[in-house]
Amino acid sequence: MSWDSPCSRDLLRPKIRSASSRMPGSQSSARTPSLEELRRLLCMGTHRTGHVDEVWPNLYVGDLYVARDKVQLSQMGISHVVNAAAGRFRIDTGPKFYKDLPVDYYGVEAEDDPNFDLSIYFYPVARYIRAALNSPR
Repeated sequence: MSWDSPCSRDLLRPKIRSASSRMPGSQSSARTPSLEELRRLLCMGTHRTGHVDEVWPNLYVGDLYVARDKVQLSQMGISHVVNAAAGRFRIDTGPKFYKDLPVDYYGVEAEDDPNFDLSIYFYPVARYIRAALNSPR
């Protein structure tokens, strides 16, 4: 298996916008946390918040329960969903499931198998997440 070296543009930190930075003329104190700040937060041993956790500012990781809980997604202001277990016989959400919400969907039909090569999806999903973090929603 050959690995391409990542392009520097693929490793750029996303520009994260807070709700106040979207308003014209507002000053925002939101900034991308440093690696040391993220490491310190990780090591603090914070407790799980249920079926979803904020792993980066405005970036959440959740399970099938939160992915299918439209009320919670709406209350949290979730605008984009990546499903790494997409498909009819897995976590079947998809664009039709979210049609009544302002949610953009990206599905990865990954197999729950240690031999499945999930790495082929890393860059496309990373680009999607970066675009989502940079979107005004």
